[in-house]
Amino acid sequence: MASAVRYVGLAAAAVLLAGCTEVGDGLRSPGDPAEVCVPADAAGFATISLDRIENVAGDAVTIVDVSLVDGHDLQVAGWYVVLGDGPTPGVDRGYEPPPVPSTEVPAGEEATLVLGLQVGGDEGRAEATEVTYIVRSSRPRTVRGHIAHRVVAEGAPGCF
Repeated sequence: MASAVRYVGLAAAAVLLAGCTEVGDGLRSPGDPAEVCVPADAAGFATISLDRIENVAGDAVTIVDVSLVDGHDLQVAGWYVVLGDGPTPGVDRGYEPPPVPSTEVPAGEEATLVLGLQVGGDEGRAEATEVTYIVRSSRPRTVRGHIAHRVVAEGAPGCF
């Protein structure tokens, strides 16, 4: 089957750039690897929405899970997608998901992946995000993003 989802990089402040990433299952992450650091709110939550995903399958893609690669003192508190060029929170303290989070990307559409992350200590890190999705009733597939995450707890030494 043709590639179903691929990441499309989105530039952001406080991002360090490098080369290109290739992932398995026929999926590609054409954007440059990057790292972003975000200060958390008092409860340890931060929002990061830097990755664009594109559905290049002939059918809708349903995202069923989002996880962190090599996460340390950092966990996914929630996630959703915003279709097209809709408003996204960017990089911010806190995490406020919508009442009904969207998990589907229609065929041929682009979306932004919005992550709510929670830091478990003074600082949490992850190498990247993995998105698990299905096309129709296919077996689950996973694509790896290219943004490394760092979240710093409120009151801990800052990002810069």
